[in-house]
Amino acid sequence: MDCCSRSLSMLYLKSIRGLWLLVTCLILLGIFTRSFLGSEDTDESTSEARQRHPETRVHILQYFGNDKTEPDDVIRRFRRPQIDVAQSLSTPPSRNFEARPKFHYTEDLFCLDKDIFPKIVERGSYWVFQNYIPAQRSFHCNETITYTTHADPTFLDNLEPLLERWQGPVSLSVYAPGTDFNKAVKAILYQRECSHSNLVKDFVTFHLFFDHIHLPPSKEKILKTKDILNMTIQCENVTSSVAFPPKESLFKNIHELTYPVNVARNVARESANSYFVFPSDIELYPSPGLIPSFLAMIKRNDPILRSPKPKVFVSPIFEIESGQSLPNNKRDLLKLHSEGIVKPFHASICSHCHKVPKWNEWMKDSNSTKMEVFTVGKRVNEFHHWEPIFIGTHADPLYDERLSWEGQADKMPHGYVMCVQDYEFHVLNNAFLVHKPGVKPRDVARPLKKKQKIRQQTQLIKGRIMPELKRIFGTKKGCSF
Repeated sequence: MDCCSRSLSMLYLKSIRGLWLLVTCLILLGIFTRSFLGSEDTDESTSEARQRHPETRVHILQYFGNDKTEPDDVIRRFRRPQIDVAQSLSTPPSRNFEARPKFHYTEDLFCLDKDIFPKIVERGSYWVFQNYIPAQRSFHCNETITYTTHADPTFLDNLEPLLERWQGPVSLSVYAPGTDFNKAVKAILYQRECSHSNLVKDFVTFHLFFDHIHLPPSKEKILKTKDILNMTIQCENVTSSVAFPPKESLFKNIHELTYPVNVARNVARESANSYFVFPSDIELYPSPGLIPSFLAMIKRNDPILRSPKPKVFVSPIFEIESGQSLPNNKRDLLKLHSEGIVKPFHASICSHCHKVPKWNEWMKDSNSTKMEVFTVGKRVNEFHHWEPIFIGTHADPLYDERLSWEGQADKMPHGYVMCVQDYEFHVLNNAFLVHKPGVKPRDVARPLKKKQKIRQQTQLIKGRIMPELKRIFGTKKGCSF
């Protein structure tokens, strides 16, 4: 009996102890749940906000057909308000997302402004000085298109002729490893302060980046943005080698570094505030008046624009003989083409890489002055090597940052992803790009080192990148590398 009593007593104590532990756990669970739900209620980007605007938050997705992205993911890309440059240097970004105004193109298409303020971020194996030297003027996200481009310090002389035609914001990333960093800053200051107009100062925001292993030398001070903006220079005292650094003087060229073209493209595009972006090359000059005529077309919202599929808007590309004035409209372009002064871009290098669908018909169409979609193409079959330059949005795929300019084919994986995602390429009837005057000859004799880089990059694309893309995005008939 004593043994039995002791056993019952022990069982009773264990039961009491277990019940006490259960009650304690339930109390703690209740406290945690209330705390968690309370923090959710105060978060400005939660389901409550989603319920307040259930339709408008999906309109961008419906318009561009990107059904693989959550609505809030798209909205977050625009949840950074626009503030002026001086304020951005001293004021932290606002977090009151829901209070920020929406800027509409149409009833169904809107965007939110970003914070445009200088910041230093790591991106893979690079340091990026984002918005390092900001433009003087600013725009709401629906007021314009941002021309996003890239360069090293030797290409900055293209900015003024580009801006004379573009007349809008430019987001420019500059690759500046080692001693090229301060070379770039000085060349940028010259373009801002000593050009024939205020176009560069008004419209261009510069982002500088360099490799982790190629920091600016310790003896060279890295200036703060506010110090650069407060600097004054005597333009007449600036030497030519400072204003326009020679190629042979660049750290990049002395040390034979490859140019990380896709890092540069992505930095410039992701830093743009506007909803529509125009990723292009700094030596390609757009047709005048493109921004207002394109936005007027978007606001009209013609039936062809209402397709649920993702879409971008293509500008055909041309090159022109040295010493010639650029055409200001399509009629001038066609006249110069008939005289043999203007030619399709890279006609002697890769004629099929830039020729748009219905090319012959496009070249005969000179009657319309209104911006419209001339035809809709796909990057399939005979156009599977097509490398169009287009106006798109932040929802479009980014470029593969493992690829360099020297290795070539750096945009081909990007084109494959767009093909698999069934993008429509809307060719514009009255928009075009003209390369900086001077027709590029065919590169017949390639140096051995260049051949090696091309071979290595081709192997990387075929052996690693394309299998990854096929695994992640799948395959589609007609889409290939």
